[in-house]
Amino acid sequence: MRWQQVAFLYVVAVLLGVEYLRISPTRATDGAPDRPPRSRVLAVTADAIQELRLERSGREVVLRRDGGSWIVTTPPNAGVPVDLIRAFVAAVVEAEEIDRVGNGGREPATFGLDERATRITIGLEDGRKDVLLLGALNPTGTAVYARRAGSPDVLLVGRAVLYYEDLILHALPTPSVPADTELGPVGSRAVDGGATGGVGDGRSDNIGSA
Repeated sequence: MRWQQVAFLYVVAVLLGVEYLRISPTRATDGAPDRPPRSRVLAVTADAIQELRLERSGREVVLRRDGGSWIVTTPPNAGVPVDLIRAFVAAVVEAEEIDRVGNGGREPATFGLDERATRITIGLEDGRKDVLLLGALNPTGTAVYARRAGSPDVLLVGRAVLYYEDLILHALPTPSVPADTELGPVGSRAVDGGATGGVGDGRSDNIGSA
């Protein structure tokens, strides 16, 4: 190929690129309007939270603000990284309603919102408390069913809260939490005492895809 042809094709490519950049914003506005922002599940800010209490399958973890940082008060001597706690707090605050599915007269167990649910109690600096229940994953595994205590509405929220919750449970002392328990969310044991290597409630598969 002669150099004149190469130069010509190069100029054409540049002009096509410029034209694409010029018209692409217009094309974006010609389509459907942008999706409106989703509502957050909780109308709170991270700075307003003084305490988070996790309860799942008979286990309890209490995270409490200590000045500008966070500590684990229950169980004692639990070495959970502060950055992990902060990420969990942010996930709770920023959790959005992906969908409001209702319950259709179905029992809470249908959504994993019975005794198997995670109960997250949010203690605010003004003394108020809010409770968020996390249940089972939806059929596609892309979101988790949730409900605010006192509300009949079943919501779908992203998996980020569940993801960081599981990481916190991973960081807790064993064998009581989370391994060597019949219903452990991360590790569990068989009825005969042997390790199953499975997941107690089926919610921790591929927890990285929040």
